[in-house]
Amino acid sequence: MVTINERIREVRAYFCKGKNKIFAEHLNKQPNTTSNWCRDGYSVGNGVIQEIADTFGVSSDWLLTGRGSMLEGEKTQDEESGNELARMLKIIESQQETIDRLTRVVEGLTVGEKKEEAARIA
Repeated sequence: MVTINERIREVRAYFCKGKNKIFAEHLNKQPNTTSNWCRDGYSVGNGVIQEIADTFGVSSDWLLTGRGSMLEGEKTQDEESGNELARMLKIIESQQETIDRLTRVVEGLTVGEKKEEAARIA
């Protein structure tokens, strides 16, 4: 399980190339303070979470829980997959409607018309 401290390290790595001094400067904190936040087991308050989220534009929900995407407004792979699935389902439904219409047309043809149509298609 990824801890909040690991997620803070991920923010530091992403925005500051892993450099604690740069991370601390962005947050106007002492490097030893920000280093503590990254240490596994160190308790990080909600104010710190919000400050990191506001400074770097990351999701406070992601920082707290690990759910969703680190970057605000960025879709997770699950969300993108869900959107693609919804798009494909719409296409399938449209194709099924076309199949249903054609089935009704074919069912309405007489035997002779069906034979003529089959010969025409072949």
